[in-house]
Amino acid sequence: MLNDIQDLYGRRIQVYNTADSERPTASVGLAFVLNCEITNTSNVTVKELILGGALLLTTTWHNIDTISILNIYAPNDYGEQRDFWERLQAIWDEQCLPKPDFMLGDFNLVEDPIDRSPPHADPLPPTDALCDMHLTQHLVDAWRTDNLTERSYTFYSSLNRFSRIDRIYSQAHHVPNLLEWYMGPTVVPTDHNMVSVRYAPLNAPYIGPGQWAWPAGMIHDKDLLQGIMEIGCKIERRADSLGSNPEDKTVIQLLWEELKMCSCQLAKQHAKHTLAKISNCIHALQHDLNQAANSPLMDISEDARTNTAILE
Repeated sequence: MLNDIQDLYGRRIQVYNTADSERPTASVGLAFVLNCEITNTSNVTVKELILGGALLLTTTWHNIDTISILNIYAPNDYGEQRDFWERLQAIWDEQCLPKPDFMLGDFNLVEDPIDRSPPHADPLPPTDALCDMHLTQHLVDAWRTDNLTERSYTFYSSLNRFSRIDRIYSQAHHVPNLLEWYMGPTVVPTDHNMVSVRYAPLNAPYIGPGQWAWPAGMIHDKDLLQGIMEIGCKIERRADSLGSNPEDKTVIQLLWEELKMCSCQLAKQHAKHTLAKISNCIHALQHDLNQAANSPLMDISEDARTNTAILE
């Protein structure tokens, strides 16, 4: 599978992964996927710390700073978690590894009852082991630091149980530079919600909005295509009226430029009107989901949890 991905998309993405060699198709495993078009992949180093459970990536940031990310897939079994975290800390100490900037992944564990619905504390031995690990590395639960009382979930079980077991930890000084948090579904069907955040350090160069591009979802919009065809017909009639040998040879090029400018302007206006409806609908659903997830009824009512699951 990995070879197929590299063959098809090797010029655009770089994949680093670790999996259980005895069960390569099992759910146990980790991967980093780097976009080669916006990421410098020449200085990337990847270290497998625990097979299928811990993967450390280090790279340069704007050719000056170094950034490291620890990817985690913790065991499902509470009985294995304490050994997992103690083993990881021991490896860290033995190899004298630097403190990671970020630690993220599926922890299969929560540190606070607020991150489960119905709320309950997870067993102390694995919870304490995880806490010792991230405190030793000076890491904090970044989203929870900014949202002390809010509730959001990344995993929903068939028993109507919710949890935030997928998290991103960061060094405390990075927290003010983290924005645009998102916890929600992905394009690829999965039983976990994706957690993402934008990291914008103070020394990062300014990146503008970029060149406008035609919205991919409107390529086959009949109303928009009809409007552009009408513009094209008008431009074509004006071009025909000039004859086969106009005195000013630049007129045809100017008409061509006018066609492109008018088409872009029409597309922008149409997108603003059409996509606004979709965006408003998404925002309304997200608002309803946030309201449902933070309702006191979530902890006592099966119906409330079912309603939240439907919104998810």
